[in-house]
Amino acid sequence: VYLRASENGDAAAVGKAITALTRAVELDTASAAAWTSLGIARLRAGDAAGAERDLRESLTHPPVPPETYRALADV
Repeated sequence: VYLRASENGDAAAVGKAITALTRAVELDTASAAAWTSLGIARLRAGDAAGAERDLRESLTHPPVPPETYRALADV
């Protein structure tokens, strides 16, 4: 929800998305989609290094969503 709200540049939504997604990826069952979403949120926050790290982590949890590759290209 917060990630979608951050699409228009809402900084508060980006911060909330990062907080929620960070908790989600700490679970043993974290999916590539969760890692990708966190990477996209970090990219929107201006944290390119963190975004790249999270997006590369998503590659280790197949199946990998197509938006992972688009976001990596943006990084």
